Amino acid sequence: MTPSTGRTCRPRLRSTPLLVTLATIFASLGLATVRPLAGAGAIPELAGPARLELVDQTAWVAPEGTFELRLRILDPPPEARLAVTVHPAVSSRARFEQSIRGQNLGAPLRPGPPAWPLDALAAGADTYRVAVPVSTLATPPFGVRLSSPGVYPVSVAITDRDGGPVTQLVTHLVRLPASGSAGVPLAVSIIAPLEAGSPLRPDGSVRLSRDDRERLGSTIAALATTVDVPLTLAPSPEVIDALAIAQQQGEPDLLGPLARSLGARQVLPRPYATIDLPAWTRGSQTDPDTDIGLTRQLATGSEVVAALLGTWPDPRTWLADHTIDDATLGRLRAAGVSQVVLPADRLDDEGGRGTTADHLAFDVRDREGGTLQAVQTDPSLAERLLATSDPVLNAHLVLADLAVLALERPSQSRGAVFSPPGSFAIPRASWDALLQGLSHRSPPGADPLVSPVTLDDLFRAVDIATTGRAGTRSPLVRELAAAFSEGDVSTLAADSAAMWSRIDSFASMLEPPTPVEPGAAGSGSDQGVVAPSVARELVWPMRRLVLAAGAADLDEPERDAFLTAADVAVQARLAAITLPGPQQITLTERTSRVPLTFENQLDHAVTVEVALQSEKLEFPGGDLQVLTLPPKETTRYEITVETRSSGAFPMEVTIRSPDRGLVLGATRFSVRSTAISGIGLLLSAVAGAFLLLWWARHFRDVRRSRRLVSPNHPASRPVSSPRSPSPTAGSATLPRSVGAEGAASGGDHARSPDRH
Repeated sequence: MTPSTGRTCRPRLRSTPLLVTLATIFASLGLATVRPLAGAGAIPELAGPARLELVDQTAWVAPEGTFELRLRILDPPPEARLAVTVHPAVSSRARFEQSIRGQNLGAPLRPGPPAWPLDALAAGADTYRVAVPVSTLATPPFGVRLSSPGVYPVSVAITDRDGGPVTQLVTHLVRLPASGSAGVPLAVSIIAPLEAGSPLRPDGSVRLSRDDRERLGSTIAALATTVDVPLTLAPSPEVIDALAIAQQQGEPDLLGPLARSLGARQVLPRPYATIDLPAWTRGSQTDPDTDIGLTRQLATGSEVVAALLGTWPDPRTWLADHTIDDATLGRLRAAGVSQVVLPADRLDDEGGRGTTADHLAFDVRDREGGTLQAVQTDPSLAERLLATSDPVLNAHLVLADLAVLALERPSQSRGAVFSPPGSFAIPRASWDALLQGLSHRSPPGADPLVSPVTLDDLFRAVDIATTGRAGTRSPLVRELAAAFSEGDVSTLAADSAAMWSRIDSFASMLEPPTPVEPGAAGSGSDQGVVAPSVARELVWPMRRLVLAAGAADLDEPERDAFLTAADVAVQARLAAITLPGPQQITLTERTSRVPLTFENQLDHAVTVEVALQSEKLEFPGGDLQVLTLPPKETTRYEITVETRSSGAFPMEVTIRSPDRGLVLGATRFSVRSTAISGIGLLLSAVAGAFLLLWWARHFRDVRRSRRLVSPNHPASRPVSSPRSPSPTAGSATLPRSVGAEGAASGGDHARSPDRH
């Protein structure tokens, strides 16, 4: 509920004659005041049957204003009265801490508000309203005089008919400075965390508990109703992703209101999952797998927030948790971070908590000696939000504590960073009261004590803490306290890197094919190529599982379950693609086509690379060919081949992803070629020509040799039969062609009978 301001309350007070009438009656009856509950000492903790809750109160009161309270009172005693007592302003945060517990409140300011009968204050069922006018010069009727700005404890008690306290609470009246004061408002940066334990399951479902949903819903609803309040969000990307999944599964839409509430608010980056950041940082210095995993966690976290909320996280500013160390600071600085918010307990003692540097900016040194500008969170503010069981009262304790800080050194530009723990359930009523108080922080006639800003604006607004002597002062440089993190993520990083490789290779199959040289394209259709955005949607569920496996709150079996689920998802996609099997092919021509048959049963097209290898075949289209398989179709792809020789030989066909990181399968074709290659024809022609030439020369040589022999040569005469009679001596029948040798020979034969 919106707190009432002085301008809205005073007319209402004038228009309520009942209060004046009651005051006159109380004065006549001697009931204008109530006796002190416990003198000047501590107000005792009261526990009775009656219950007293704060519904709403005025967050900031002008010098001439009205402090209003709306209370819920259950089971009050008969004739109960409501006593409101204002105590002197607290002078420090230590005194403020005591006042919260009802201790060291000091004597009540006199004269003060009277004790009202409950019946006179009724404003609805179990609801009561009381107004306390405030003035700087004189005590107003039923009110209190406050001459200076400050934070004044207010004890609210229910008393019985005898004036004895039954139950009570302590809140605070914040009286603002008058307009024109020279003070500087305290810069207040609220960091609203949106996180939960690992919300995803390996099967892709969401496991947000009812408490987580209610807590996230309360925070988002409060942010959506106060869009005018500058603040900073630190959403867990995994939680944002889980809310998107839950919405698809029928859960109420929380992302829409959250996205609409951002406006000019700042959003901080975070890893996708809540990882052990120092352990990943240490491993990334020596292990490429760990470095890849860390880089993906950081980059994907910002991408998810930008995609689902429509705003990119600010890469310059980082909210550190209690595990931060100097090595991680160095990694963040190398990644472009220049501003960091540190938990107060992670800083060393020098310049630490409790010094003037608490609410100023300073430098923090990383392991490499570099520095980042830093501020520290104020843990006390977070504690206030959980101080009591009354959510509205807790919010006003935070506002009052901020006012105490602002009044400590009003002339210095200081800032307070308030980061409530994301794992605690901050009720919607607390968020509403806190943000409404910051929204209406400057009633008429007063200057504000606080100024809500984003973290980026806070770094620009606050002064820089310095050290050294006058004239030689330099920015204060602080260091982190020693860290003792011993986490080891090497095994997880190696397993994750293997899955990243498989998923990335499958993703390359969903991208448009790389252009190839003319003539290299096959007969496969290029229609139905998956657009890049659709491709991301197809592989994102696989990548999400690998990222979720890195969460620090998972044990080893749970991490293995996420990685196994990612591998199963990849395998299921690949199993829907049927590849060519072994075949026996006969080629009858020198240039032929070899058919390959693919079947893509997926709902989206995929691109594959076909690698060909054979010692006896040439591939005019190249031995690497890219093919796009349309969805829900069987594709016949023909490869043009040229034979080098006839015979039988194998052809190896390997199907893989375009990035060549994933082999879908390999098969061997038995090829038999009956065609004669060009070289064979040439060799046959040469051999035939040589044979013809040889026969021609041989025939010519034979004929020449026959012409060189005489017809009368004995080799040319027929051989005589051995039984033919020999001619007698002196016979004239001797052949004419017989010469001297023949005659001599014949003489010898003629004389042979005489020898016998």
